[in-house]
Amino acid sequence: MKIEDEDSGEIFNTTVSCRQLNIETCRCCDYKNRLADVSMCIQLTLENLPELNWLPETCAYKRLHESKPLPLWHPLITKDKNSVHESGVSARWFAQSEEYIHPDQLNDFVIFPGDK
Repeated sequence: MKIEDEDSGEIFNTTVSCRQLNIETCRCCDYKNRLADVSMCIQLTLENLPELNWLPETCAYKRLHESKPLPLWHPLITKDKNSVHESGVSARWFAQSEEYIHPDQLNDFVIFPGDK
């Protein structure tokens, strides 16, 4: 999940994941119905991608849109859906479901640059 500083408009990533994320696989549990079931879920399109400046630098959609290469660990490169986990960069290693976090606690889960 992300939170926005109301004063500055700055967006911060957190270690809190959507309740629909299967943290072990890092895949949506109900991808087909996600947009109806999760009000904050956003469908990425070529039209809205440039506006979504908060996407992580490793986001394949963002990188391809910016004509940047994908990381060598990316499943589109390796043809192995587990390569992202094996590289240690997947959310599997740090994500916590929003089901267990009160919204007032989100600030406690902000990821700052350099955090691991």
